[in-house]
Amino acid sequence: MKWVIKNQSWNTTWFSDPTTQVRIERYLNSIREVSYKKAGGYSSSERNIFAIYPDWMEFDDDLFPYCALSISWDSRYYNLEHRDILGSILGLGIKRDKIGDIIMDDNISYVIVMEDISSFILTSLSKVGRAKVKVTYKELGQLDIPEPEYKDIRTTVPSMRLDCLASSGFRLSRNKVLPLIREGKVYVNWEQIVKPDYIVKEGDLITLRGSGRIKIAKLSGLTKKNRITVLIQKYI
Repeated sequence: MKWVIKNQSWNTTWFSDPTTQVRIERYLNSIREVSYKKAGGYSSSERNIFAIYPDWMEFDDDLFPYCALSISWDSRYYNLEHRDILGSILGLGIKRDKIGDIIMDDNISYVIVMEDISSFILTSLSKVGRAKVKVTYKELGQLDIPEPEYKDIRTTVPSMRLDCLASSGFRLSRNKVLPLIREGKVYVNWEQIVKPDYIVKEGDLITLRGSGRIKIAKLSGLTKKNRITVLIQKYI
């Protein structure tokens, strides 16, 4: 930040997770001398890089220092998962903040990485577990990102309190959800929320650490008993 202001030039961070991004944005929004953009290689990326630049400057998105690699394997013999790909890349001695999203799709994985480590991965990663893999560059504009899968949960709740919606979406009793919220294990739009009475809105994402994520997809009015009809999407 100080470097950007002093040199009146742009700089970028490494990748950060969604929760960290909330804190970074809150801080950057408090600094009037700078502007910022964040991106992660495709429109719905979760792990992103921040470009920070003086408020008088325009930033070209092509300057974000990331690229995409495709990793493929023979799916007849191996069934690789996200953790397998991540573990093998980290096993090369690469830090987590150099790696963006890892997108899995049948017998191929797309990995967004910092440009400065891409050649190293390209030449060093030949196996993931016991599976031989082929690593190649992939144009960001040609990424075939699969749509997220989810199941619909149609339910009613007495209010839009966080504990009510988390209970319905994760199929847990409120007695089990309440301590999880107070212990800081529940996030709304990637921000940690510790108040069970926090009011959730349509479109909000709720994450329960260790149990996945739900989206409050749609509100459909009140029932005769004055309960709120809600469509919740539980990500698979």
